[in-house]
Amino acid sequence: MTNNFKWQFPPRNGGVEYVQDPSSAHFSDSPIPKLVREVIQNSLDARQSGLDAPIAVKFADIWLDRKDIGAPQLYKHIVACLDKATAENHHKNIVSAYEKARDTLRAPRVRCLRITDANTTGLSGGNWDALVTQEGSVRKPDTGAPGGSYGIGKNAALNVSDIMTVFYSTQYVNGREGRVEKMQGKATLMAHPSPDNGGGVTCSTSAFTRTKTAPR
Repeated sequence: MTNNFKWQFPPRNGGVEYVQDPSSAHFSDSPIPKLVREVIQNSLDARQSGLDAPIAVKFADIWLDRKDIGAPQLYKHIVACLDKATAENHHKNIVSAYEKARDTLRAPRVRCLRITDANTTGLSGGNWDALVTQEGSVRKPDTGAPGGSYGIGKNAALNVSDIMTVFYSTQYVNGREGRVEKMQGKATLMAHPSPDNGGGVTCSTSAFTRTKTAPR
């Protein structure tokens, strides 16, 4: 895997104007307990068959160099969102969220929550897409959990991020490709003028890093 990724902010091209994630309201009353519930449930759903060992889910508080998450580039887009939210008199909660994101990315190191699991199948094919690139997609049996049939549980992680950003990674073994590793980031930002070309293009609502696969 490589840290030499670049954020990609495709143009909105007249599409829907995104301001804030509506699904976040589902988790706002108790964000941490709901995050833990959603993460553990997802790991249980992906249990690797044939193993006697239990699933292990670990939560760790870590600090990363800002360059490791592409913060210099992401910072410019956060500031562009803040400028737009302020100029258009958006709700104070939206403005303060972008102020917090801006201040977080100014620091030389960024505090992150790392969540890992073991003895699971990993995310491949449609399961990876449902988590990372699709909204409203559900690819698991109905568990009866609140909101479980709408594919919004994954947004519990975004709801606790000061920079509205999550990085996903997975490792699995594929019979055709061998060992595969993937890493991709997702930032749920409001539509905003691109700082990369002087504001001439309005960026879409979210951005993704390039996905890297490393079969061996």
